[in-house]
Amino acid sequence: MKELDLSIMFRTPQALEELKSLLNVFEGRHNIKINLQPLTWDTGRSELIKTAMYHHGPEISEVGSTWVGDLISMNALRPFSASDIAVLGGREPILPAAWDRTRLIGDSRTLSIPWTLDLSAVFYRRDLIQQAGIDEKTAFQTIAQFEQTLERLKASGIPTPWVMPKHKYRYINVHFIASWIWASGGDLLSPDGKRVLFDQPEALAGMRSYFSLFRYLSPEAFDQEDQAYDTLFNGGKAAVKIGLIAQVAPDIFLSPEVRKNISAASLLGVPFVGGSNLVVWKHVRNEEAALALVNFLGNLEVQNRYCRSATILPVRLESLAALDATSDSVLQSLSVMASSGRSFPCASLWGLVEDKLDNTLSQIWKEILEDPTSDLDELIRKNIIPLANRLNVTLGQGGRK
Repeated sequence: MKELDLSIMFRTPQALEELKSLLNVFEGRHNIKINLQPLTWDTGRSELIKTAMYHHGPEISEVGSTWVGDLISMNALRPFSASDIAVLGGREPILPAAWDRTRLIGDSRTLSIPWTLDLSAVFYRRDLIQQAGIDEKTAFQTIAQFEQTLERLKASGIPTPWVMPKHKYRYINVHFIASWIWASGGDLLSPDGKRVLFDQPEALAGMRSYFSLFRYLSPEAFDQEDQAYDTLFNGGKAAVKIGLIAQVAPDIFLSPEVRKNISAASLLGVPFVGGSNLVVWKHVRNEEAALALVNFLGNLEVQNRYCRSATILPVRLESLAALDATSDSVLQSLSVMASSGRSFPCASLWGLVEDKLDNTLSQIWKEILEDPTSDLDELIRKNIIPLANRLNVTLGQGGRK
């Protein structure tokens, strides 16, 4: 019997069991044994980099969408030809924006296939928003409206207007702060991928707006090391949070009061859209079997069943459209947002940029929490400008004074 080694990113035990059940169907149809290797989000990126470096490990992998550029630049992936993509069903059934993360800037080759979507959004208590006299349709559309909403929630007597991440989730600050940067007219990387832009005035203004929202954190949310980020909202003690679908969707974590009143809105009109792609490594032993597995994992039934169990969004347009017909208003909102969001550019050194920026944003949070009276503009510039200079030297464009 032929064998294939497949690595996937671990989400929940339920999702892993669902995927194993689906792979049993594939094994029976194709007489191919699948050796499944779950990776964690904390260490998965480094494990995949090792696979790329040593050309040893899984033959097919699920990879974070922002990791694709680094793996392509290491010349470790097998390209998908036009005929390969046609066999997989073509480009049309998949959300068009998802294809942006499958190839490097300036490279016509497709080296990964979109598989799942995740996106940042505002999750809020509809009852508390209404009690404060806020129009939920416009509450979070702009930076000014976002701040006004939190101000009115605070003035209405709600002790915890909102909770926000600081350190807990890897890369989460980069994914969330991007919406504030985009809404301020800034960006993170130049179109050609050769210069970071988050040190420019527009981006710095967006960062300041993001970090300044710490003043709406309650003492309970402010002092804890992100323990309150999920528990206060899920337990019904906070009115608003920003998050990813996987952090909100499981009903088992939501109090009945929150479950009954929860709703979702687009994050400043430009949510970050991420997710995962499937790649085939160059050291694959059986290309035909590998393509058959990629085709199977991307079909409509697998998309629907696995994404439901993993509390993530599918990339297939038909699956997204089906969410609009559900009675779940959160899923309905998220499926619409998926079509209007933005992804990060697929650049060869984006992994380095994202990693360094994430560490720096966490450092800014650390300094804010240690001294909330510090000059926020100076604090941001002190950390961001040197980082941008160093990264631009690495990218070959020199730095800013």
